Amino acid sequence: MDEKYYTPKQLAHMKRMGTGYPTKIADYVLAEKAYKATVDRYFDGEKHVFNSWPGIETVERFKKAAESGDTDDQARYMIIQDCYDYYNDEVRNGHVTVRELEGKLRSKTEYTRTDLGSAEELARRNPSVENLALFAKIQRQVNAR
Repeated sequence: MDEKYYTPKQLAHMKRMGTGYPTKIADYVLAEKAYKATVDRYFDGEKHVFNSWPGIETVERFKKAAESGDTDDQARYMIIQDCYDYYNDEVRNGHVTVRELEGKLRSKTEYTRTDLGSAEELARRNPSVENLALFAKIQRQVNAR
């Protein structure tokens, strides 16, 4: 792959963090167009079908094809692997983050700037009342120091 390649995780992060910032939204739109162009280049829809939420079987099939040494097959495998990693991270990471942050709240452990970043990401990903309140509590505690 010669062109700039964005992963699905990077695109989702750009989209979430760009809310309310026109220049960041413009960067996201350009990155998304570049990603779609890359996907269109490597997946024809017939022999090589793109699935943005692939299962492990699909990843293994593309991995086997990539072992042939063909650079296009290796690029397809990289794209599918990134989609698979993103899907698993999105599904699992949100639940783990909430439990970790709430656990620190219950145990009265000091929050760090990293925790604040995680809480902001969580609140942007899922802006429920509970997540926004958790973010506000962490923000107050971190900024009070």
